[in-house]
Order: sequence, then C-alpha cells, then structure tokens
Amino acid sequence: LTVAVTITYGDCALQQSALSVTIPAGDSRTMLAVPTAGAAGCTVTAAITAGEGYRAATAADASVSVPVTAVTVQPEAPPTVVTIAADQLTVVEGDDLSFTLTAEPPPASDLTVTVTWSESGSFLTEPGPLTVTIPTSGTATLRAATDNDSADEPNGEVTVTIVHGSGYEAGTVYSVTVTVTDNDVSSTAATPPAPAPAPAKWKCPPGTYCPFVNIDTGVASVREGSPVVFTMTADPVPLSAITVSLEWRYPPARTVGEPPATVTFDAGSSTASFRVLTINNLIEDGDSTLQVVIGRDTISASNAYGLGLHPITTVTIEDDDGEEEEDGEDDEDEEEDDEAED
Repeated sequence: LTVAVTITYGDCALQQSALSVTIPAGDSRTMLAVPTAGAAGCTVTAAITAGEGYRAATAADASVSVPVTAVTVQPEAPPTVVTIAADQLTVVEGDDLSFTLTAEPPPASDLTVTVTWSESGSFLTEPGPLTVTIPTSGTATLRAATDNDSADEPNGEVTVTIVHGSGYEAGTVYSVTVTVTDNDVSSTAATPPAPAPAPAKWKCPPGTYCPFVNIDTGVASVREGSPVVFTMTADPVPLSAITVSLEWRYPPARTVGEPPATVTFDAGSSTASFRVLTINNLIEDGDSTLQVVIGRDTISASNAYGLGLHPITTVTIEDDDGEEEEDGEDDEDEEEDDEAED
C-alpha cells in the first residue's frame, strides 16, 4: 500500500514537500525518513493525505510534529606545542646545564614531556633526566650537572631534544645545544688538539624501533705499540643487524693500517668491539691523539639508530721513546753525587 505524506516546516522559509511511503504486503507499519537539513529551530510536520485504497485516521492520528534543534559543534582545541631554550648557551665544566621548556597553550593539567640527550666529549656527570613535567603555568626547568674534572680535554657540547609524545607536539624549536668549555691546563708542552666539532645530529625515523649507540675505550691513554680496544653499545638491543659509521678525527698516523669505517651490530646483540693497533716507531716525537665519532653516511643511512650520550671518544697515544736516555742521565747524576760525598 502506497501512502502519500505532506511535509511542512512551520514558520521556516523551507518549501513544503510531498513524499510517499510503501507499506509492504503482510505488514502493518513502515518507516518514513524526513530530511531536516537547514531546519534547525523549525517544527517539522508530517501529515497523511488522501489517496487510493486508504483513508486517513482522525486528525490527531494522521499527522505528527517534531521540533528540530541545532547541533552545536565544539571547536577542536589547538594542540599543545612544547619548545625548549637554553638558559645559557655556554657554560664552564662544573656548572649546571639549565633549560626552559614552554608549553603553548599551557596544559590543563600536569604534562609529562619526553626528551633525549646527546653529548660530544664527556662532561655530564650522569645521564640527564629523560622526562620533565610542565605544570599548568606552562613552563618548567630541566637541569643536569657537568663534571669539573682535572683532565685537559677539548670543549664539548650537550644537546637536548624534545620527542613527540601523548598530549603535546614538539614545536619548531625542539632541540638546543650548549657548549661546555674545559677549564684545565695541559700538563704537556705539546699543543693540545683543537676542539672537536660536534658530531652530526639526526633524529630517529618516527615510529621506528631505534637503538641509541655509544662508544668508549675505558682508558684515557695507551703507550705507543699497545692496542686500543673500542667498545660500542646499543640500547635498546637491535632487532636486526645495524651498520654504524665511524668518523676518525686527528688522522691517526700512529696506527697499523686504516681504522675501520663501519662497525656492525648483530641482531640481538647490544655490544660490538674492535681493536686498533698503534705503532711503536722508536722515535721521540711526543704524544698524539686518536679520536673517533659515531657518524652517519650513505652506508648507514638506511639503518635506524641514533646518537647516545657518548657518541665520541678520545685516546692519547703516549710516546715512550727517550726514557732510556733520561734513565742514563739519572745514573750519571747519582755517580757524580757519590764522588762528591767521597
């Protein structure tokens, strides 16, 4: 049975429309959908009109009116953007590093922000905090201590980087670097090496499992002719083999052969080691410096790894020639002293 229905929209300036609905054979009811686009604030009335094969019921049962209310769409709140700034861009070893994190707009409740640290040289007394809480005021301070040691070493850099997290986005200024200057005087007459430039920085690819790689020797110096053992660590453990590039600075003229340009971590292994043999040249030519930095180039660009807190290490190769001559001079001095006493 096909039933005709007239749709009106009360006092709204919407055109009256005629619809029809079919009641299937064997059924006593069906549904009629009435469009309400543009009818906010109006009263929509559906009324049965006369047709073939049926008659309308009483007036009260032959029409129905429904008010249409407007739906208020709340505007989406802007994302909280977090930026970072260094309170001092240069500090002397032993001074604290201080950074200010700013959230805009300020969070409605305490916001936990994740950061990473990287370092050239060895100035942090311990790894810096990996999270900082920004209160509803919108700003927070992040601090870390530096070590006032007695070793003469090149100046270094410490970098803090904001990592995207829940409830916030990293802003345009998401990373900042502070220079840490050495305050120790060289104990040798040789000219100390120039400060090493910071290793190239990059971010781990978003959404990847990305180990952070460090390198160390465990010693500050070796005598010429001795091997230097370099140990590299990756945290978390690589799920598949990764190849890490190495950049050798202060060209190592006292090594046997060329040091390796890359080192590979096996899948499931968090350490990788290699040895560099130094030359005992029997020439009194002073100490020299051997320095290596974790790098990134076309060989390793497809690997997902990042710089750890210790991406650079330096070893002094001590010259051991001329010691016999000095010992001989000491013996001659002792003989002269004995003759004077006689």
